[in-house]
Amino acid sequence: MIRHSFGASKPRRLRWVLLAVLLATLASVASADGVAYQATSDYALKLGDELVAEAEVFYSARHVSYLVISRHLERPLLARIPEKEVVEVSADSVSLDALQGEAWLSPSEERRLIGFERRLKEIRFELQGEPAALVPAPPVLGWRSPDSLRAKSHVMRSGFARADKTSLARKSLPLAPDRELVVEVFFGSWDEYSQLVMPKIMQLEEDLAGNPVQFRYYGLPRRIADDPIGVEHAIHGVPTVVVSENETELGRLVGRPLMQPGASLEQLLTGGVE
Repeated sequence: MIRHSFGASKPRRLRWVLLAVLLATLASVASADGVAYQATSDYALKLGDELVAEAEVFYSARHVSYLVISRHLERPLLARIPEKEVVEVSADSVSLDALQGEAWLSPSEERRLIGFERRLKEIRFELQGEPAALVPAPPVLGWRSPDSLRAKSHVMRSGFARADKTSLARKSLPLAPDRELVVEVFFGSWDEYSQLVMPKIMQLEEDLAGNPVQFRYYGLPRRIADDPIGVEHAIHGVPTVVVSENETELGRLVGRPLMQPGASLEQLLTGGVE
């Protein structure tokens, strides 16, 4: 029995070796064509003591690195976390799709910067002899209009591209026009799921234009328990949608139902969602 077991394992080991070689080959091909980065709200660029509001930061989970693009920089920056280095890359090596919230970095000549340091959650370095850093991005806080959200957060805008396009298509929602509903949306600009579903919810608001349904958007900090409005509304996680009528709460939408907010809202109003 033992000899038979060892004999049978050789083909399996060979298959694993071949699979590893194939994956390594595919990885090398992908790296030759460029590395894909996705817009992120994890970090913001800080030059000296000032945050650069319009700087766009992209992240590659595969390479654990951040790509920073800004008109205040002579060249884009690439922070490689495992290698503990920040380098400048050629602007010609970066392709950007602002609508999709994606960037691609092709191999190019690099210039390494000095002073890489991880302190708490900051990535510090020197740029042209001056202190610079990637710091945790300040969250979008308080009551916000959809227009201000679209204009303020590049990551929120890119969520439209990552959302399921079919669910963003305009569809009529059979709501009674005489129902004056208030839909309060509690989100975190720092939260990946909020970034994904917020565009769907804002599209739903547009779909319901003409109905007496009022949408309100409230940005929460990472520590929700520190926010008095979040505590007052008993918000324990983001995103959370609270639906009310005549100052009486009808129900809440959290988690997976928010991937299809229109259908979920209809179900809630007809008693289909607890």
